Order: sequence, then C-alpha cells, then structure tokens
Amino acid sequence: MQLPQLVNMFGADLQRRYGEKIHKLTLHGGFGCPNRDGTLGRGGCTFCNVASFADEAMQRQSIGEQLAQQAARVDRARRYLAYFQAYT
Repeated sequence: MQLPQLVNMFGADLQRRYGEKIHKLTLHGGFGCPNRDGTLGRGGCTFCNVASFADEAMQRQSIGEQLAQQAARVDRARRYLAYFQAYT
C-alpha cells in the first residue's frame, strides 16, 4: 500500500478540497510555549523541532511583513494557508 492510502496527508487533502496546491506559510507571532517556559513543563515536547522555527530576523517583523515575505517565496501559488509556527 502507498502512504496516501494509509493516512490522510494534510497537503493532499487541501489539494483535493480546493482543486490546486495550497501553500503553507509559517508566521512567528512572538508567542511563548507552556511546555518550554515552565508553566506546564520544561524542555518542550518530544515532537517539537526547534530547528524548524523562524529565525530571529523573522521574529522582528510584523505579521503582515512576514506574510508578504513568505508569499513572495511561492509567487506562482494562487492560494495560501498561513499558520503560527514557533512556540504555538
């Protein structure tokens, strides 16, 4: 069996739903993480990949600036899905 037959992959589901590829744009909202700051735990979650988070330059940009920058990287895309990534 192929992987798409075993699991519902998010990107494939979006493409089926909207009839075209939906590009995902990551945004940094400056949020904290209760699993890193000690509120609920320490050290983050086991599935948390800190290396995938936005760099510090992105953290200083407004949400609008980040959205414009991310959208420019996928300029041929017609549709986007923006989501908050770091520490959310």
